[in-house]
Amino acid sequence: MKITKLPVHIYWTQYLQAIQKSLTQEYYFFASGVIKNKDKIAGILQKFDDYYHITESKDERYRRYNKGYSVSVIHLLQIGESLVFIIMTKQNIVKGLFFEREKYADARDKKHRINLNECYEFVRVNKEVFDPVNKQLIRTNEVWTVDITEKEKQAIITSFNQALIKRNYMVIKQICYGLHHFIGFSAVRTTYLELKEILERRFAEFHRSQFEARYTCLDELYRLPKKISYVKFMKNEMLTVEFIK
Repeated sequence: MKITKLPVHIYWTQYLQAIQKSLTQEYYFFASGVIKNKDKIAGILQKFDDYYHITESKDERYRRYNKGYSVSVIHLLQIGESLVFIIMTKQNIVKGLFFEREKYADARDKKHRINLNECYEFVRVNKEVFDPVNKQLIRTNEVWTVDITEKEKQAIITSFNQALIKRNYMVIKQICYGLHHFIGFSAVRTTYLELKEILERRFAEFHRSQFEARYTCLDELYRLPKKISYVKFMKNEMLTVEFIK
């Protein structure tokens, strides 16, 4: 494959799902960044290919890995005029140039989780598998999913509290709208419920303390759904590097 034919995601959901798939295939080591100058995209990606073979096909990576070499994949996301990238590597006996040249991290390390815009991050959680006939727990599998970062959670709560004190109901609506439209990975859905409870409780407490309060509960201002929708695997609606504007 040529550099110009590398696929570029245009939706966050697709990009996160691609990374999730690579993690399940044990591509744990990663280096990421942003290319802000579109004129430099081709040169930087060519360098990555020279060093890490990022344009290899699935079969080519399989053959090289079976020979003892580490293999790498790259995922690209266009955000505005910038190109976000992450190189993910599956380690083998022969480590290769990735481990020599890059300031890499291990996605399994809680201190160095893969994240997008410091909002979403990849975590491993235990998923229970039940026998549908006997309705008994068969086993517990460890799976990769996406959650909201702790930094983002605290930012939401802080912004909500500040808007509440100032009675800035437009900002509160905006915060609720953002919460409502989280990308519904399993861990995100759980975090949504936790944040929903915190915001609703805080809103009610504040207005109980007010004389002639305008609202009695958050639902009167913005009705957050009981739960957010499951994330669906999207069709591969992507650009290629040659068509980046």
